[in-house]
Amino acid sequence: MKNAMIFLSLFSLIFSVQAQEQKQKQAPGMKRFHIGLSYGYTETDMKLLYMKELFTWNETTSEPRELTGEEIDNMNSRETFFRQFQGLTLEAGMILLGKPESKWFIDGSIMIGLASSKYQIKNNQIDTLELENKSGFKSPTASVHFNFTYKLSPHWGIAAAPHFSYAYGVDKEIKDNTYGQVENFIETRKNYYNYLYGRVNLLAVWMNKSLNIGVGPGFYVLYNTNDYRINRTNPETGDTYSTQVITHLISKSFIDGNIRIEWKIIPSLAVTGFIGVGGDLTARGSISWYF
Repeated sequence: MKNAMIFLSLFSLIFSVQAQEQKQKQAPGMKRFHIGLSYGYTETDMKLLYMKELFTWNETTSEPRELTGEEIDNMNSRETFFRQFQGLTLEAGMILLGKPESKWFIDGSIMIGLASSKYQIKNNQIDTLELENKSGFKSPTASVHFNFTYKLSPHWGIAAAPHFSYAYGVDKEIKDNTYGQVENFIETRKNYYNYLYGRVNLLAVWMNKSLNIGVGPGFYVLYNTNDYRINRTNPETGDTYSTQVITHLISKSFIDGNIRIEWKIIPSLAVTGFIGVGGDLTARGSISWYF
């Protein structure tokens, strides 16, 4: 999270420096800055990369058990790991390059808000849900987004749209059919997660004054870590027993097909929608005010 915050701080500094320079150069009536509200949704099938278990009895911790490559392959063959993510963010951005006579258009945005997460493990062999974790809509999230467009003609162009998101949080709504309850013990269960998502869309774009439509492939990766902790206490004896399971996962798929539509309702107001469909699903919508 510290690296992500440093990156966002540097990005903000670049924005402010560019803003001061462009404010002096922009043509009268040109709207370069924008603020808005955006919603993002992603659901992704994952595969397990790493897993470690630790068990502690009255402050004595056992030797950690790390799964071998063969054990991880067996788990991936019989189980489905699924991650769903939703984010509602405030957005602030600036057109970095966009003069009417230029063939280039470059826009950048910073998004900060709250997110919810759902994580599931299903056993495909016996068709049962082994684990389900939910965070609620209260996890911090931050994103950066760019749009690089090159005009080939007045109505056609090509574009690249990189997008990076980070979130972290705690799942407290947990259904666990793998690590069951221990008789006579009171327990608490929490899952601490980190979520890092990166995507680049490559688009062929049709443009007019108020409507832009882009179609093309998208390339993405989701990296997710979980630190699942179960703490148990026997109220009669004071004995404690805890379980900790650490997992690292990555998205199974990495490419999809996507479409982006931007409609400028009036010069100061625009709505944008994006959807990517393949092995996974991702979508994003935003409304922006230009000034």
